[in-house]
Amino acid sequence: MRTLITGIGGFVGGHLARHQLSLGGYEIVGTTLAPVDSYDHLKPLVGDGVILHQVDLTVPEAVDDLLLAVRPEQIFHLAAQSFVAESFGNPWATIENNIRAQLNLLEGIVRQQLDSRILIVSSGEVYGPVSPDDVPINESQPLRPANPYAVSKVTQDMLGLQYHLSHGCLLYTSPSPR
Repeated sequence: MRTLITGIGGFVGGHLARHQLSLGGYEIVGTTLAPVDSYDHLKPLVGDGVILHQVDLTVPEAVDDLLLAVRPEQIFHLAAQSFVAESFGNPWATIENNIRAQLNLLEGIVRQQLDSRILIVSSGEVYGPVSPDDVPINESQPLRPANPYAVSKVTQDMLGLQYHLSHGCLLYTSPSPR
């Protein structure tokens, strides 16, 4: 199965790629924002057959080129500016990066009429401060984002829903534990 992992250079992306390699049967392509050779921890994955591309997902043409080349059957969209403190320091950069990257992926999938299954990874930050009585958190908890990063993740969740409803995109979000 052809798999695209955006943000493969992050903590989760590398572990996900290793897991899929251990299962066998996956052709894995990963994206990084920084130059590929700056990710020493990914070198063993490349040796195992993972293909890496440096792609700025906020550039629509770059995303289109990537999707055309890879034609993924499944996409794990992990790429994001995920540091809460940084989101307070530069809220627009966080919101713009996280929303634009996902919107470009969704638009590219629609334009190219791909049937890719897409996992949109959210964050517990979307729920904001939660009282001890509401733990463990589940999806019925109201959304109360308390920082710009959380706002970007709520928006990503809603974009996913909208593209599912409007275009039939096969989108999934990461559920909370129950």
